[in-house]
Amino acid sequence: ARRRDIAVQFFVEALVLSIVGGLLGALAGTVAAYGLEGVFSWSTDVSPLSAAVAVGVAALLGVLSGVLPARSASRLDPIAALHHE
Repeated sequence: ARRRDIAVQFFVEALVLSIVGGLLGALAGTVAAYGLEGVFSWSTDVSPLSAAVAVGVAALLGVLSGVLPARSASRLDPIAALHHE
């Protein structure tokens, strides 16, 4: 496989995982907010914009933390990297 193919695979994997994680986190936060509203009689409002920003930040951080180490690892000699491990 070419270096570019591997980089694209890592990028797509990191993007999908971080978006799914961001969506699950936004869903859990929304459920928790409305659950606390019912228990403590608080007034809560979950803005779609804040949920979208949270998912976007999760996607950005997920891609950065997935792609940057993969990029540096792709530059290593495979035999030397496995020997060092």
